[in-house]
Amino acid sequence: MKSGEILATVILDASLSQASEIPRAAKIGATSFHCVGNAPRVVQRDTIPRCWTHGALPTRSNESIPDCAKYSRHFARFLLRNIRATLRNTPVHTDRNHSDCNPTEKASCMTTDVTQTHRPNPDESDTACSVQVRHVCQFLQELAPLALAEEWDNVGLLLGDEASSVNRILTCLTLTPDVAEEAIQLGAKLVVTHHPVLFKPVKKLNSSSNEGRMLLKLLRHEVAIYSPHTAYDNAPTGINQQLADLLEMKEITPLRLYPTEPLADLSKIVTYVPEQQHEEVRRALWDAGAGGIGSYRECSFNVRGIGTFFGLEDSHPAVGEAGRFEQVEEVRVEVICPANRLETALSALRQSHPYEVPAIDVLPLRTLPDGSGAGRFGRLPQPMTLMELNRLIGERLHQPSMQFVGDPSLLIEKLGIACGAAAEFLRDAHRAGCQALLTGEARFHACLEARDLGMALLLPGHYSTERPAMEELARRLTTQFPFIVTTASQREHDPVRTA
Repeated sequence: MKSGEILATVILDASLSQASEIPRAAKIGATSFHCVGNAPRVVQRDTIPRCWTHGALPTRSNESIPDCAKYSRHFARFLLRNIRATLRNTPVHTDRNHSDCNPTEKASCMTTDVTQTHRPNPDESDTACSVQVRHVCQFLQELAPLALAEEWDNVGLLLGDEASSVNRILTCLTLTPDVAEEAIQLGAKLVVTHHPVLFKPVKKLNSSSNEGRMLLKLLRHEVAIYSPHTAYDNAPTGINQQLADLLEMKEITPLRLYPTEPLADLSKIVTYVPEQQHEEVRRALWDAGAGGIGSYRECSFNVRGIGTFFGLEDSHPAVGEAGRFEQVEEVRVEVICPANRLETALSALRQSHPYEVPAIDVLPLRTLPDGSGAGRFGRLPQPMTLMELNRLIGERLHQPSMQFVGDPSLLIEKLGIACGAAAEFLRDAHRAGCQALLTGEARFHACLEARDLGMALLLPGHYSTERPAMEELARRLTTQFPFIVTTASQREHDPVRTA
């Protein structure tokens, strides 16, 4: 499990000894759920109808936590709310299918008395299990880190309040007025569009333009907009990778590897302290803001060794005497420090260190090459002619009519991929030894350049290379947030048509 991953695990356990640690658990008779990173919490299986859990709860009381079903935190809140209602014998309104429940379970899920009404406590309302825009943004940034986007791009949350609740999400390739109207009619509170709005710097936002009118209408209906764009193109499971997988390619590698760059905001502080004082020095560094790594604080690495020195006559050593060769048991202490706390941390280190002249190293950190980059290239499952590859791509992308550049009989073994309008990757593909580049569309002069290089271009269309990935993104969001309805736009279509 990755650090910081928010998961909830339903545990089958009759022990209720820790439920009193959670104030809200007391309201439901000491039954609750276990949340990673917090105190253990438990539920009793016989209080949970199977239809709430997709039948995923363990059936044996001795199953361990890793064998249990894992749920996102908002699902656990929903589950907890329903458990409370069941224990109070009050009805719970749910539109889940009860076909897999036995009669006893169904009775606990559904009420037969239409006059009864469940009146939740203030902290038990639907808002307790709602998902906010920020939660979806966090997931999207884990899927497609914004650092992977091109420098010229405009990615991330482009419009809206990250604290607002989301009950429906709409994905699309391009946010147009008809797609915006679709989102409003569906009640979607977040639109994930591949192509960003507000792409160019904006000085005015009014109703004098189509985009302005659309954005103002979305603002009035409190619809947020997020765009992953080239971050999603380049992500490890992003659009270019999906195209490569669709063609069952092998030995897949980015066309442009991202260079290793300095981490300008992080350094490592290394110092050497007598063993008796190393706790004090380490605490001073932590209190000054050093030692944080992700969701963890007070992080350090410590190793014991022997330090040596010879103090001159005018020295005043804290350990040993001047004019003698000394050997001291020391601890090497290493901590990570952000740039904005570096001077403060170094000052705290010097003040707490017992030596007149402490040995201090400040090491700028660099990212490790992780194989990430833009575009993709690799080997086809088997060599094929350009015409055969053209037909294969047309079938896989459901594009009956495709443009191409090159000799139809040209044999293709290695293929470069850059979705959308990305013929600028042509020379990258040529250097990688590719015989062809698959991209959505290309300008006339790029087609001439491909011909001069002796390469083929495959051009199924901008829409065809990117829209399927937005449908896939809708499926991934549905998996991550099962209680939010997520769909790809049904009104969006390819504006380019063939006769």
